[in-house]
Amino acid sequence: MATLPGILPEPPDSSQNGLKSSSGIMPTLTPTLMPTSMEPQSVDKIVTFDPLISSNRYSTISGQESLQATPNSNLGQIINQNVDYPTIQAESHLPRNRYRLPKEGVLWFLVSIALLLVGMVKSINLIILMSYFLFGSLLANLILGRFPLKRIQARFLHRHPLFAGVPSLWEIQLQNTYHRTIQGFHLTTGVNKHLFDWFCNRLEPGESRIFRAEIVIPHRGICQTTPLLISSSYPFGLIHRSQELIESTKHIILPKGGEIYLEGMRRALSYAIDRSHSATQGQRYRSSQEAEIHGLRPFRTGDSPRWIHWPSTARRNQLIVREFENTAPPALALIIDPWLPAQPNQEDLSRLDWLIDFAAAIVQAWCREPEFQIAMVINGIPPKVHLAGTGADHALSLLTDLAIENGHSLEFRFEWLSPTFTRNMGQWLFLTSKNNSTDAEELSHRINRKVVSIEAKENLYWYQA
Repeated sequence: MATLPGILPEPPDSSQNGLKSSSGIMPTLTPTLMPTSMEPQSVDKIVTFDPLISSNRYSTISGQESLQATPNSNLGQIINQNVDYPTIQAESHLPRNRYRLPKEGVLWFLVSIALLLVGMVKSINLIILMSYFLFGSLLANLILGRFPLKRIQARFLHRHPLFAGVPSLWEIQLQNTYHRTIQGFHLTTGVNKHLFDWFCNRLEPGESRIFRAEIVIPHRGICQTTPLLISSSYPFGLIHRSQELIESTKHIILPKGGEIYLEGMRRALSYAIDRSHSATQGQRYRSSQEAEIHGLRPFRTGDSPRWIHWPSTARRNQLIVREFENTAPPALALIIDPWLPAQPNQEDLSRLDWLIDFAAAIVQAWCREPEFQIAMVINGIPPKVHLAGTGADHALSLLTDLAIENGHSLEFRFEWLSPTFTRNMGQWLFLTSKNNSTDAEELSHRINRKVVSIEAKENLYWYQA
């Protein structure tokens, strides 16, 4: 099973747990652009390039050639090359080859016409022969530059998921299936107002090369790329030919999330639940007082004074607390209500974005632990329901639905409730972007369980955006 590496930092100091209690009860596609034969024949032949970009309309990025692509260490919490990262199918069909005359070609053609007319008027065969030579150069440029570009295969490499606001590695792999060396071509595409233009001097027969760039996409959701174009004026620069290698595609940008202090979160949820005196049915999540003692550790912000182990505290001259281990695997039901008014303002949109990032951080932190289970429901028509699971694949599925959530003004719906979903859920966490929502109370009443409610932009010591 895929694991999620990473160590979360210590939480900032605070005496507030930021949790609210309800009244009475406390609270997807994978790109398949090329066959598997696209894999490089030799690792030594792989060369990667950074783009050299220059445009008045688009942002400008520059880089230098390197021998291998080094993945950015900040590409989010879930990095696994065996996971298929989400891409939406291309929209259009590849057009035929396109030709145009550059300025040099236009000048060459005009000179050819002028020489032909002068030679015919003056009856000078040598000038007519020279004009034929110039026309022949144009024809040779058209023929020699026609076939090689057809033999280049390309595909996007998705080695890492794409997160909003995080530097993302954008990679494209080319392979020359032609029996001859292909020389002098440009590779062009656009991503989120960034125009990438790579130049390759030569591509040997059977050689694979990786062209890469690092960009920052500021917002979650769907990001559309322009078609990947390959163009060349080889060999004489008189006729410019371009061809689409990859159609325009849409990529899902995952929410950036944040840092969750997992132990602090679990203790805060358990403390909020323990304060409730309502009866529960079914499996009951074991509180820290009912858990088995796992060991001793230094005191952390949010620890209960009742956990202090006084003999060890006196011996070490610092606060030492008991560390507990629950015998039942933690299972979290994450219920999300992405509410927006009919005419949202900037503050409403900001609250929704905070809520989505907060939920994404919980998903990443919870799925990083192999023994933890998390289920998720996003309110809507129909509601998006994910049964309990863990690991990178499960987290990616949850993050994808969070990424494309745009909010709505619907009332909260409960038709998703079923014994299959509620079975074995230990803690229930209700997230909403609505002020003073009473939906958590209604949910608590329906399941006869304790539900923790958190509204957008609450101050939580165990979460850092």
